[in-house]
Amino acid sequence: MKPIHPLSAVRLLAAILLALTGTARAQLTVAAAANVKPAMDEIVPAFQKATGSTVKVTYGSSGKFATQIRSGAPFDVFVAADISFPDSVVKWGLASSKPVVYARGIVVLWTSVPELDPAKGLSILQDPRVGKIAIADPKLAPYGRNAVLALEKAALMDGIRQRVVWGENIAQVAAYAATGAVDAAFPAKSQAIGNLAGKGRWADVDTSLAAPLPQAVVVLKYGTENNPKTARAFAAFLTSPAVRQIWVRNGYLLP
Repeated sequence: MKPIHPLSAVRLLAAILLALTGTARAQLTVAAAANVKPAMDEIVPAFQKATGSTVKVTYGSSGKFATQIRSGAPFDVFVAADISFPDSVVKWGLASSKPVVYARGIVVLWTSVPELDPAKGLSILQDPRVGKIAIADPKLAPYGRNAVLALEKAALMDGIRQRVVWGENIAQVAAYAATGAVDAAFPAKSQAIGNLAGKGRWADVDTSLAAPLPQAVVVLKYGTENNPKTARAFAAFLTSPAVRQIWVRNGYLLP
């Protein structure tokens, strides 16, 4: 028997999910952490083609989305960069079920200084050739929180604090790196192998300093009330066997 192409399997699964849940509404609104955009650029078109649904994704920081959801923002699904913000949404009574981990994300150390090797560890940030360093706001972005935690464990945070450029989210951090606005940065691995490919050098931050982030999806109360079938189908789609290949290809670990 001829094997099924991975993309065909993805589309088939989406169709099965909607067949099980019923007819979809025309548009699904998704709040997604900025780090997942490279993967979502593959996932969303497959889901749309298979189901006939339109998926509108807004990217940003998980913390900011949590605040917006608490204030009544009309999102159907929340795809976060960790599990703490979805947990908060559940505690506020704004979700229809418990968060489900779809992937584990890795923060990396990136630098544009050719002579420096990020694989040697965070100590390269002490090199005088490293000026500005981009980190996502740890209050809003889990990847920024992980980066700061790693730097604190390595006893380096105090020494570099004055050189840090804070990004509102991880996409802004990657943009600082891509445009040459900083000499070093802490983007997500998905960005390092995506839009930062061929620009600078990078290496995973040691997991003893910053463990991979369990990233979770949750169907929101708004989605349950206004678009339950498609919202549930999309959330299930993110953890399906066919889509797991997409997460791995984009630098994530599986839960």
